[in-house]
Amino acid sequence: MMYDCAITKNYLVLPLTPLEVNHDMLKSGGNHSARDPEEDQWNGIVSHWNRKPGDIVWLRAENTMRRL
Repeated sequence: MMYDCAITKNYLVLPLTPLEVNHDMLKSGGNHSARDPEEDQWNGIVSHWNRKPGDIVWLRAENTMRRL
């Protein structure tokens, strides 16, 4: 789920947070979504100057919200 971005002089950064929509949890009165401890964080980097669809760079980062 993407709910934020960062814009610099040269780049657009698209953070994809590992959130999971859980309909059962929602039906029982819980939250609409929760962090998925099994998935990692992804960040898309897009250059302002070179914007062809295949030019986005995806970087994977460890999910720091894993259960202990």
